[in-house]
Amino acid sequence: MEKESIAEIRKRQETFFSDFSLLLKKPIKPESEETKMARDFADSLKWTLRNLVHQVAKLDLGLDVKTAEGLLDDYVEKPLIRFVEQQSKPWMRDKLTIAIMGHYSHGKTSVLNCLFDQHFPVQGSESTALATYLSYGENTNIINLVDKGGSIQEILDEKNEVGLLDYKISNNFPFARFFDYIEKECNVSLLENLTFIDTPGLFSEKTGHSDPTTNVLVQTDIILWCERLDRGFEDTSVEFLQKSVVPTEKPIFLLGTFADNVRNTEDVLSHFVSKAEDNGIKLSGYFIFGKDQTLQKEFKKDFYSHASNWAEEYETVAPITQILYLVHSMIDFLKDRQKQIKEALTQLSSKSDELENKLVKAFKRFNSSTASFQNSYNNLIDTFNSRCVGAWGCGGAEGAMRSRLDSTRTSWNSVIDAYNNIEINDALAIGHIANKLADVENDGKAVDDLIQEFENIYKQFVN
Repeated sequence: MEKESIAEIRKRQETFFSDFSLLLKKPIKPESEETKMARDFADSLKWTLRNLVHQVAKLDLGLDVKTAEGLLDDYVEKPLIRFVEQQSKPWMRDKLTIAIMGHYSHGKTSVLNCLFDQHFPVQGSESTALATYLSYGENTNIINLVDKGGSIQEILDEKNEVGLLDYKISNNFPFARFFDYIEKECNVSLLENLTFIDTPGLFSEKTGHSDPTTNVLVQTDIILWCERLDRGFEDTSVEFLQKSVVPTEKPIFLLGTFADNVRNTEDVLSHFVSKAEDNGIKLSGYFIFGKDQTLQKEFKKDFYSHASNWAEEYETVAPITQILYLVHSMIDFLKDRQKQIKEALTQLSSKSDELENKLVKAFKRFNSSTASFQNSYNNLIDTFNSRCVGAWGCGGAEGAMRSRLDSTRTSWNSVIDAYNNIEINDALAIGHIANKLADVENDGKAVDDLIQEFENIYKQFVN
């Protein structure tokens, strides 16, 4: 192919901007009120749950902040993104969603064109500019172009207006900065229970080109990974699958494209499967695709045979169910901690009572010994005053005085023993326990309040 001249490029750019401007001047459908309400609801619920879960983490009950963030990401953030997507994209509700992903120019769009008899632009370089959703419906001649604000622009497929979204024709216009996705209805039985997403290629040098692909990952139930059989399992593909797909535990099917370019397909596929396994990537199956018409017919038959059962074999993600799982788990977690708190309160109260009783007994003994000593001392003084004052040698009361002195000495020793039996540390321990009791009681009150908050959220959905 001859290289375009500067004049030809400029002419193509002028034609694109002229045609694209006319397209954008057509009437648009604003984002639905249902979608706006869903987004507001999701934002409110997200921040409510984030606040509650972080309150649980702050109570030091065994849920650290890092774990809390992981739970929020898996069971709140991602499900709510999908919830809003399902409200704005009715064709995704209660349907299994399959995304075709991989490097650009690896045949993803060609695969969908073959499966659903479409004619989306296919070039030898990057062509798909936005994520394209294929859903079941009768309006097969209309393509909906949705911008970042949710407004819908209708494109007439029969006039090939969708061709304007091709990178070559648009001279790499940054569509993803202004538009969100494309939706196209197809009257194909396979789409009655499934929704397919054709994604822009990954690992592009174009700024933001891969963003629509990574963004739809959270909306997807099954990944169809396109890889050219004539180039081997590329390391960048392995790295992406390991980092972004494997942790989601979503089924991964290999789509081996450009099968016409390899001699022994089975040997090449065996190498792909081995490399996947060696890198911790579990493949649920594979399909073979090429340019040959016979090969494409075999691929389509094989794919339909398997995909028609996917709706029964694999579970469609229900966002609200995931959120309720977290809410119910938090209730169970808090009730378990509530039980532990009650047990701790009982133990602390028992220990405090034990120390207090011990201390009371010690003080009673001390008071009793002090009173006995005081009585003995008074008897000693009385004997001395009555029988010794003014008498030589106590007037024969020497024995009585000796007895009083012995009694007083014994009483004093009892006072000393009773005093030594008072454990000051017990008194300090009672103070510490009192403080601990107050802290645990506060935690118990906080846990009770949190349980009530989570239960209120749960009842909003269940009742």
